[in-house]
Amino acid sequence: MNARVFHVELRRSFAPWAAALLLGAALAFLFGLSGPWTRGSTKWTVEWMSAVQWLRWLMLFLWPLALGLGALQGLRDRRSNVAELFGTTPRPAWMRKALNAGALTLTFALAYLVLFAVAAAQVSARGAYFHLGWVTPLLVGVLALAAAALLGMGLGCALPYTLTPPALALTGMVAFTVLGVIASDMGFNRLGLLSPALPEVGSVFVTVAGRVDLGQAVWMLSVAATGVVLLTAGSGWRRLLAPLPMLVGAAVALALLPAAHRDIYTPHAEAAAPVCQGRVCVTKIHEDRLAFLTGPAEEALRLLSRLPNAPAGVHETVMSVDSSGLTPRAAHAVLVSFDDPAYRSTKADDLKRSLLAGAGTPSCIGMRWDENRILREGVARNVSAALLAGGLAPLPEDARMFQSAIRAADPGLVARADRYLSMSRQTYDAVRALPAEEQVARLTAVRTAGLSCQGDPLGALQGTTR
Repeated sequence: MNARVFHVELRRSFAPWAAALLLGAALAFLFGLSGPWTRGSTKWTVEWMSAVQWLRWLMLFLWPLALGLGALQGLRDRRSNVAELFGTTPRPAWMRKALNAGALTLTFALAYLVLFAVAAAQVSARGAYFHLGWVTPLLVGVLALAAAALLGMGLGCALPYTLTPPALALTGMVAFTVLGVIASDMGFNRLGLLSPALPEVGSVFVTVAGRVDLGQAVWMLSVAATGVVLLTAGSGWRRLLAPLPMLVGAAVALALLPAAHRDIYTPHAEAAAPVCQGRVCVTKIHEDRLAFLTGPAEEALRLLSRLPNAPAGVHETVMSVDSSGLTPRAAHAVLVSFDDPAYRSTKADDLKRSLLAGAGTPSCIGMRWDENRILREGVARNVSAALLAGGLAPLPEDARMFQSAIRAADPGLVARADRYLSMSRQTYDAVRALPAEEQVARLTAVRTAGLSCQGDPLGALQGTTR
């Protein structure tokens, strides 16, 4: 009988429509808008952990929406003018409300799992490295939506007013924005982790720390408990006790949650383990890119062998930038990061030129945005790659920028592109006319400047500085 009643509740209640609205809003956000969740190696359709982390980041919008929809469901009896009628029936009120709450929480949980299934289908199609580190953060996300539904229903019953649902949704959005600021790198406080919305995904080589999952699970369980108390409370004094589970849960959660931003995530050693083919190594999580990288990398290493103390291999780095905002670099190997746009090309020649740029060193621009320095370093990196490869052509990342400038008809960017090409041609012709020994000496100076990020690489290439 209970199963049949529950089935009727699912068919006739607002719950399936609320879950459909939640799912539709999430999919419209992910597919309809462009943002960091759609770019780079951490986008939500590429890796398992990234998919779950971006869905958890989406809680910034989904949780307040679920809270408001839960409150709307909680107003059902009052809107239908049947509250007094149900109060006269022998069936306990908590049993009827449990069916309502069960229908809503179940459909919200299914909506979140369907959202993950959409991401999982795309991740699986790409043949991404599979591991189980994403399971716990996913379950915490399911729990968070269920808690939002229960708290919203409880508050809807306690405050049966028309403005309650939108007011709760707006309040939740503002509260999560404030918690997100608190949880940012600047002035981190563990209070920020009371929001189930994780920070933006910065790396595929980390997983959410166990203490974060545990602390947030405890907090969400306490939120759900408060919602249940509000939902079933029949008198004013019981409603006064409703915040107690949340207060206790908050105290326990704050004791469990980390106090430093760097402790939100833990390194995923298995995903970062090196997988090598000859002198070329990538991480386990990017093993599918090894076959394509090997050919251009071996050719780049052969060309770089002209230089003294040439790199002995091409290795993927697990760190996209260091504390100074610069890409990691090493003398013994050419370090690549698949977060770098230079290594996203599907053309072997483009990849080879990116490896040869700066005589096998990454850019030193980092967080410095001096236009003249960017131009001079770009020319030096382009010409050094051309001298080694035996032909002048813009580096792939520069070519994309110039194409965008032309399409946008931006006079400033077009003028900069013309200056870049002109300086590159003049420098290339001048250095190309020098004896081979002098060319090697100047390329070595460019490499030294690239490894230390000291001096002027274009000056080193032109022979005006040493």
